[in-house]
Amino acid sequence: MEYSGGGYAGALPDMSATTEPGGPKPPPEGQPSLSSSVELAAKLATAIAGGLYILGLLVSNVQFMDLGIADFAALQPRNIAVGALFALYLALWFIPWFVLGGAIYNAARSGAYFWNLLYGIPAALLAIVIGTYLFSLFYAGPSPFVLRLTADAAKFAFVGVFFKNAIDWMVGGLMLVALLAIPWAYRRIEQKKTDAVWFIVFYFGLLAVLPCKLLSYATEVYPNLRYNLGGGQPQIANVAMVGSPEDFAGVREVGLGIGIAPNAMMLEDVAIWSQSDKFLYISKASNQSKFRVLGIDIKLVRTIHSLPKYVTVTSGGRIVDLQDIPR
Repeated sequence: MEYSGGGYAGALPDMSATTEPGGPKPPPEGQPSLSSSVELAAKLATAIAGGLYILGLLVSNVQFMDLGIADFAALQPRNIAVGALFALYLALWFIPWFVLGGAIYNAARSGAYFWNLLYGIPAALLAIVIGTYLFSLFYAGPSPFVLRLTADAAKFAFVGVFFKNAIDWMVGGLMLVALLAIPWAYRRIEQKKTDAVWFIVFYFGLLAVLPCKLLSYATEVYPNLRYNLGGGQPQIANVAMVGSPEDFAGVREVGLGIGIAPNAMMLEDVAIWSQSDKFLYISKASNQSKFRVLGIDIKLVRTIHSLPKYVTVTSGGRIVDLQDIPR
């Protein structure tokens, strides 16, 4: 090798283009790097959390409106758990329709209606039973998944989880009509008939059932679910208050409190629905024909003694039953 002035005559190799042995190697071309994958996962998790938060905010605010509470608190991390539980409810409600719709669609394609419906209908009913059993585990009281015998007839209580009121039955009817129309719509689309567009619009219009399910869930199901799992079950407690006689006027009006001193009052077996930085929203935890939520100044509250009890709540926040939690 030749030297020139004490140096190499040839050009020195470009060391910047090489990687030291054992050092990090760049990812293959077209493959995302670790940092970009982490960033994508973070964005996806943020989007999911944001969607669940919005669902939870809608559910809790619908319940507040149903109770007559106007103190809406938007910034509550708990809304993510509320939205997640509602999303689970929607998924378990939708799975039986999806199973039955798939069977009808396969029947329309193959023409074998008997065999497809022979497995489709039982599979949909089984999905209802399993889904309702799983969701009943979130109830504050005993699981509603039991066979109840009434004076009129025997009925499965699981129907009451997904079909609570007229709105639920109306939505169920729309879904059934949509499924029964699948064979006709499939043939029209296959024949490239222009009127099939209206059926496509109709199926997309079924997304309107989501607000109906949210309304029914927030007023009928959500108040009976465990609070610590994302439900809206009110806390049953004894509340001690200290203040002037004028401060207790509203409490005496609805017959909630028991005076224990001129400046003190005890509220026994009350349902605590919500608490803000200014008010504690309570009602009677008993069967009542006229439901009324009372907001008391949080500054008057001295102690809150939680009780191992649960309530059964119907539309409008009306409490129909108060029971001890089984130990």
